[in-house]
Amino acid sequence: MTEVLLFGDDPSDYREVPFASNLAVSFPTDTAGFLRFPADGHLREWTLTYDETLYVIEGELTVTGGGRLVRVAAGSACFIGAGATVDYQATAGTRAFFVIRPRVNRRRP
Repeated sequence: MTEVLLFGDDPSDYREVPFASNLAVSFPTDTAGFLRFPADGHLREWTLTYDETLYVIEGELTVTGGGRLVRVAAGSACFIGAGATVDYQATAGTRAFFVIRPRVNRRRP
């Protein structure tokens, strides 16, 4: 089970995110929050519709995508651009802070 807490939520109100694809729908605007993996966790492959920055507070998060595997240890961060297809895995006890910024299609004047 992977739990997500958005800024402003009651800290006792973590909730399970059953399908990673729901994340794109759930965050239509700039969003920040926390991920917590009480047990070894796996968010299966999906394509991000937003830019995401992850900072691992404790534990380790592994991000796989585009033929690359990146291990993000406690005290480290990674950036994942919109359009990337990724797969996340984390060890039990991993906590991370995330910032999501949706891509806005803007027309140049």
